[in-house]
Amino acid sequence: MEAFDLDAFIAQVNNDQSKGKGDPHSRLNKLLMNTRDNQGTVSFLPVRTENTGQFYEKLSRVYEYWGTTSLLDNGEAWYKVLPLESYGELSADDLELYNEVKGYLDHVKDLLDYDEFRVRNYVIFNGILINLKPKNESAKVNEDLKNCPCIFIYPSNNVIDAFGTAINNKIDAVGSKDWIPVILNPSSKGYQGMMQISFNKSTGVGYDCAVAFEINSSFNKVVDPGYEIPAEELKLFDNVIPRFLGWMYDDNNKKLFNTLAFRELRDQLKLYIKQLERESNGGGDQPSDASVTYENKNLESQPGVNVGAKKKVPF
Repeated sequence: MEAFDLDAFIAQVNNDQSKGKGDPHSRLNKLLMNTRDNQGTVSFLPVRTENTGQFYEKLSRVYEYWGTTSLLDNGEAWYKVLPLESYGELSADDLELYNEVKGYLDHVKDLLDYDEFRVRNYVIFNGILINLKPKNESAKVNEDLKNCPCIFIYPSNNVIDAFGTAINNKIDAVGSKDWIPVILNPSSKGYQGMMQISFNKSTGVGYDCAVAFEINSSFNKVVDPGYEIPAEELKLFDNVIPRFLGWMYDDNNKKLFNTLAFRELRDQLKLYIKQLERESNGGGDQPSDASVTYENKNLESQPGVNVGAKKKVPF
């Protein structure tokens, strides 16, 4: 037996350890605002993206399916299927694949529990985090993210409604619109105030949301007027959708549409449908149309939450 090389052993263990995420100032940090620890009030400096010219992104009717994948070490996750227009121009093959997957999901949507399939509306705000005050006092707050570039992800259109209401109320209270660009700042410097979003699970269905704006005064300086967002941090906001997609973003080809992920999702759905058809036929031979490709049909309404879901999803 060869001698045990202790130094080589330690070096190998260190090399195989999970790598740290690095400096939070050098990446776009993703905060899911409906998770228990993040529910509460977040204060931030809004950032306008180069890609859209807006301070937020709105993604309507995102299909999500819990399935297996070879792209993650743990082998399972939520697949996210965005509206077709979100992907930009697709090749003919990718477009066919997208429509096939959407068609299968439309076919099985009423057969799946909420922990297996759901349709969500997302609002993503961009900003430099100032403070996060969780409603849950025992929540663990990541202090390392303060003053770092973040996207705040909300699974509800209520945030946009509250945002519009807050702007109009502030205009009425101040008597002008002059305050808007010192908070909703189109530049990287000159901030004289911040935006706050309170977001909490309601006692019934959905979430309670409120938006407010705090402006510097002689009594309270909420933001340093000399602060400037570093250029390298500002560039992180050029396109926030890849960060939203996470593992489903095709980083190798820099594409929102991940062909491999969609193929894996398609194959799982085809097997599931074939299984259902065999069961409906008494477990006999596979029906002649088992390989049928289902036509993509737009849904008219979002499926409701199944209160009898078999497991609680993390977000």
